[in-house]
Amino acid sequence: MMTLRHLASTAALTALGLGLIAPAASASEPAPTTFRGRLQDSVDAIHRTGTVGVVAQSTGPRGKRHATAGVADTGTGRAADVRDRFRIASTTKTSSPR
Repeated sequence: MMTLRHLASTAALTALGLGLIAPAASASEPAPTTFRGRLQDSVDAIHRTGTVGVVAQSTGPRGKRHATAGVADTGTGRAADVRDRFRIASTTKTSSPR
């Protein structure tokens, strides 16, 4: 059963994948210049909201890019990994990328 936190995480990850959100730039740190750096910064921002673990994948003309933050298993503390399976959703459908 999907909890509110899972739903919020899924929505945030979906928005991230669609390029609708980005973390605020910090005055003390330079903005990342690579897409991979921006993706990781966005994943880190989602993780800071209290999400246990975040796995993101972006696929485009230049290939696949991945980013992770947090843990995949709270019992063992195993870190989230780009090879982990995760669910994505919209208001009309759900799917599991491979």
